[in-house]
Amino acid sequence: MGNNKWLKFISIAMGVLLVVSLIMNNSMAKKVTLLENRIEEIIGLQYSISSNLDNQTNHITNVLQEIWEQNTWLGHVEMVDIRSTEHGEEAIIEWQVRELGLDSEVYFHYVFGNGDNFNTVHAELKQDGLFQVAIPFELEVEPNWMVSLYADEENSTTNVQEEGSKHSTALRYYISMKDLDGNVKSGDIEILDINDLGTEKYGHIEASVHLYNEKIDVTLSHFYELNNEIVHASLLQYENNQLLEEIDMKLDHVDESMNMKMFHLFGLEKYDDMRLVMQVEYKDGSTYQKEIY
Repeated sequence: MGNNKWLKFISIAMGVLLVVSLIMNNSMAKKVTLLENRIEEIIGLQYSISSNLDNQTNHITNVLQEIWEQNTWLGHVEMVDIRSTEHGEEAIIEWQVRELGLDSEVYFHYVFGNGDNFNTVHAELKQDGLFQVAIPFELEVEPNWMVSLYADEENSTTNVQEEGSKHSTALRYYISMKDLDGNVKSGDIEILDINDLGTEKYGHIEASVHLYNEKIDVTLSHFYELNNEIVHASLLQYENNQLLEEIDMKLDHVDESMNMKMFHLFGLEKYDDMRLVMQVEYKDGSTYQKEIY
């Protein structure tokens, strides 16, 4: 009798364990299935991302290849000089044509601003595929000025900087080549910022005004290009609009390796209604003024 109860208990326990085992196996199988599905989703997502990246890479490569094929016949276009004529200023622009056909004609097309009516200039062959044009422009070029004011007040220094005015005009251009059969090859439209023309010709001027104890020190630093440096600098002292005196500034430092000159004027007496105007004269005879205080 006791043995039968014991066997019955073991049978029930085994049945319970079997049911629990089946439930656990079923749950585990579902988790494995979910995991497999998730892995497949991740693999599919990775494949999709990889495929998209490959497509984008191929597209970018094709675009770059097309751009390279379109422009490989043209070298870098650069402005090499600015010269004055009786009609105004001219920008001298050069570039190299790498695939110049026999008796081919090369043209430079340009327009100022956002217009659509391009002017066309027949380019001059200088040597071995090097072409040049002179482009007239009416924009008044001037140095690029930066004025800094330093004021010592109760052992503290205030620094105020003013950038010189800049023009927003740009030169849009493209280059074309026409062969003997009448076939025309054109480059892309590019932009040359006219704001840089003044800096190219007259350089960058930094004027520093230092106020302390009713005294004023003035320093002028000129960073120049195209061998057109400042040869004389002076300070015009005004009381309101009345000119009181013109004082020459002293040249105290020249660094030819950096194309830089520095002038200074120390110990000016400060007075009411004071105005200071910097005047500079260039090697080419041009003069410019800038109010600095």
